[in-house]
Amino acid sequence: AEVEARGPELLWLNFQAVHPAIGVVEDAAYVGVWIPSKEKGRITQLLYLVTENRKLIRVDADEFSRRGWYLQHKPLFFPPRWHLDDVKAWVDGISGKPNPAEVLEAVLREWLTYIDFSDARDYIFHALWTIGTYFFPLFNAYPYDYLGGVKRTGKTKVLMLLLMLAFNAIFSQDISSAAMFRLIQNTRCTLLIDETEKLRNPKRAEDFRLMLNAGYKKGALAYRVEKRGKAGKLIPQGYEVYSPKALANIAGLEDVLEDRCITFIMKRTRNPAIANAEIDETD
Repeated sequence: AEVEARGPELLWLNFQAVHPAIGVVEDAAYVGVWIPSKEKGRITQLLYLVTENRKLIRVDADEFSRRGWYLQHKPLFFPPRWHLDDVKAWVDGISGKPNPAEVLEAVLREWLTYIDFSDARDYIFHALWTIGTYFFPLFNAYPYDYLGGVKRTGKTKVLMLLLMLAFNAIFSQDISSAAMFRLIQNTRCTLLIDETEKLRNPKRAEDFRLMLNAGYKKGALAYRVEKRGKAGKLIPQGYEVYSPKALANIAGLEDVLEDRCITFIMKRTRNPAIANAEIDETD
């Protein structure tokens, strides 16, 4: 009675944190999918967890409390990359489990169609790195993919292909640093950074450096000082910044960041079929 009089009830239970985008809970992998739903007479987008054992679990405070879960971060809407017809077929048990070898072959085929690497092993690496963006929370670290080389060697094209294939991939060019930190933490996105040497705004460049130096390793936090409240009080805020990242530029990288990358130096293709193969962003 004294505890209740002082404030909230203390629950000495082992609640499990659940990330809204992708992860593993109770030994089952899941992906967060926004699904059009009818609630209180209107159509809205609601977040559901689609699990490997074909369950569809609504991200809801009452549902989570019943299961002993809690939401780790605020969900952010992300355009669905998994077609809703295929989500339904998975939940209904109509579609079979994917064959890992077939997935690798399909992703590898896209890399061979659009990109000309000088070493055949680079195709295997990029196909596996792409698939790994859907599993990176399982690893303690995930190396960055760095693409160097002179102009018109296909660096941006590599990033465009990753934009189409990697988990929750986004380009960083038009994103504020505040939005960038929240997107990485809340959506576990694959961050694609083109022409990194163009970060001429000192504050934004420092935010990117902070994020990149910490974001290759699981559990690392990057701290930013943010204004809070009407008085504009400055308060340090820690953000989870671990996620897959790919960078492309001409000028190269500083030593500390380079140590977090696997480096590929691109060369201009002499294959006209690859040179003329355009990536359709609407495909």
